[in-house]
Amino acid sequence: MTTKQISPASLAHVNGYPVIAYHLIGQTPAQAGDRKRAIVLVDRGDTYEPFVTWEVDVEGPSAYWGHYFQTLSDAKVDFARRVEASDPTIGA
Repeated sequence: MTTKQISPASLAHVNGYPVIAYHLIGQTPAQAGDRKRAIVLVDRGDTYEPFVTWEVDVEGPSAYWGHYFQTLSDAKVDFARRVEASDPTIGA
């Protein structure tokens, strides 16, 4: 898996929260569809479920399909699963 740990400028923050990790879905328009998307792992700070994985539109970025977690370790597991599910070349 080629997940990057440092966000590009457009993914430094999503919905005002810092991005811990991201994985771009498809590097070309043919792979990504009409929009560039990514899976992100975000730290929302001092909230009940501070860690979230979202799918985002990179050019927005607007977030959707959130999975919320109380622990970073659970969020990392979900992040890895979502990345693998979004990229058919992983594990091939």
